[in-house]
Amino acid sequence: GGVNNHGIYALAIKDSNIYAGTWGEKLFLSTNNGANWKVIDTTFSTKAGVSSLAINGVNIFAGTGDSGVYLSNNMGASWKAVNNGFTNLWINELVVNDTNIYAATEAGGAVYKSTNNGVNWTQIAPNNSFGGVDGLIINGTNIFAGTWWADGMHFSPNNGLNWMTVDSGLPQANVNNVVPIRCMINSGTTIIAGTDSGVYVSSNNGAYWKAYNDGLGSLPYKDVSAFGICGTTIFAGIYGLIWK
Repeated sequence: GGVNNHGIYALAIKDSNIYAGTWGEKLFLSTNNGANWKVIDTTFSTKAGVSSLAINGVNIFAGTGDSGVYLSNNMGASWKAVNNGFTNLWINELVVNDTNIYAATEAGGAVYKSTNNGVNWTQIAPNNSFGGVDGLIINGTNIFAGTWWADGMHFSPNNGLNWMTVDSGLPQANVNNVVPIRCMINSGTTIIAGTDSGVYVSSNNGAYWKAYNDGLGSLPYKDVSAFGICGTTIFAGIYGLIWK
């Protein structure tokens, strides 16, 4: 018990520990495969909740909806804010790639990078260049940023130095805008995007996206809110259900 009836927006697993970030609530920890949960964010408090989680070795990063990023280096026993360099503190996504940490923000739609475990953050996609970034994939030097303000998919082949729009094949919300992109995941060089119109896949760095929505035709809505991957199986959270 303990985590029931809380909207869960982020999950992370480290060894036998499961961390659950909730929207408008707290950060929870289970040490017994989810049988029991306890609140562990005794240092920080955020009305907007924990929107993203990332683990890098012994370091756990928690992105919040109103207070930036917090870091724990003792499995959640204590936390400290690590926000030097952010121009806004609404964090939508955190991604670990080797020793680097990447953060995507809502207001202004910026992407940030830290090379020193969050001590400092540097913008690699400037404020107001994108709509709010909800999906973020790092694959080598390639970065994909999917937006939910109908601003489409953005791609950098050189660690954020240059950016281009890559949304050919993605569904249109209207004549000028792509539907919101809610989440992303990758399997090698294959990039998978969850949108308000289902699942879309690109195997050529976003040059073209193809719909993979067989079996979802009976759903009244195809809003994909989360992905998980295990081997060759991909799980998607769609309209309150888990599909694979």
